Amino acid sequence: VIKIYQSFDSITEQDIPILLELGHFLVNRDQNFQAALAIFDSIINFDQNIYQAWSSKATAQFLSKYYFNAQKSFDRALELNPDSYKIKYNLGSLWARLDNYEKASKLYYQVLKVKPNFTFALRDLGLSLYLQNRYQEAALAFTQIIYRPDSRSFQVSDKDRELISDFYHRVEDCLEEAVEGIEVSCSQEDRVPMKIRLYHNGIFHN
Repeated sequence: VIKIYQSFDSITEQDIPILLELGHFLVNRDQNFQAALAIFDSIINFDQNIYQAWSSKATAQFLSKYYFNAQKSFDRALELNPDSYKIKYNLGSLWARLDNYEKASKLYYQVLKVKPNFTFALRDLGLSLYLQNRYQEAALAFTQIIYRPDSRSFQVSDKDRELISDFYHRVEDCLEEAVEGIEVSCSQEDRVPMKIRLYHNGIFHN
């Protein structure tokens, strides 16, 4: 299929779904981001109003660590499809990777208004709030993950529950410290190893 579509200068509207799937295959299985970007650009050159092409291009750029280019592509995808919770979630993850947790949490809140059972958004919201020292809000998000039972519409992996439980217990201690009027230990901790741990656990990924 790749050989058939090696030349992307003569595509038709009927080719678009196939090219999108091919690009996703190159991103998700082969991690061949440059080849995928060439495909998504060919779709955009054919029709600049296909939001899936912009969103997919943004994902490939995000995973290639071209974060600022990815932001522009996500913004364009969101212009074309402002109601897409998936684009908002991915853009939130991008802002989190750029350490702009305020913008990230705003987007996660928007996602959860539409999709309250989107566990990844709830998890990442809590963590982005924690990294802003907004501990009460973070605790509220964490409790919804820890104490809410799994169902067909709400499922959390054991790995995520363990991670969030760890952060929740930290928040509990820090809120008690704040009430007692002593220095809050959460705000004094080294955040660099914490961020590395989160990234290694697949947090704030596209």
